[in-house]
Amino acid sequence: MKIWNSKRLGKNERLMIAARLFLVVILAIILAAAGSCLRSAKAATSTEPPELFSVDDIYLLAAAMELENGCNGDMCVYLTGTVILNRIDHPRYGDTVKGVLFQPGQYAEVTKRNLYKVKVSDRVLSLALRLITHRRIDTEIIFQSMQPNLGNVKYKIDGEYFATD
Repeated sequence: MKIWNSKRLGKNERLMIAARLFLVVILAIILAAAGSCLRSAKAATSTEPPELFSVDDIYLLAAAMELENGCNGDMCVYLTGTVILNRIDHPRYGDTVKGVLFQPGQYAEVTKRNLYKVKVSDRVLSLALRLITHRRIDTEIIFQSMQPNLGNVKYKIDGEYFATD
């Protein structure tokens, strides 16, 4: 079965159609993977079925990572996302990405106001996807600040402090 009549279309037109079809297939694969990302750390330590992230959760996680530390290095951005996911598992915070980010007094109003407006870079989106599909570096850190006066500081990266209780 031919998709196009090669006598009517030039070589460049056939290449453009093939490239578009290829991009559609790749986009479908990415969306399917993003829609079914598993929280592997919880799955590895629990007998409960693994929890799935919605596309909205993935976007909000990446947007928060971008707004909070997107201008910093990869490790700082990755730990920022780690704090959010660790808070989901902590009884003191919300049990969803949205619940953690919009909990009163936890994230700056400018972050909350811009979560749906920020342009998330490919680098940060890639880090967010890697974070939710792989084991977290540290499952104990639940604080992030530019001030060292919170909890037990475990990491200081790019001027940000990451701490446990």
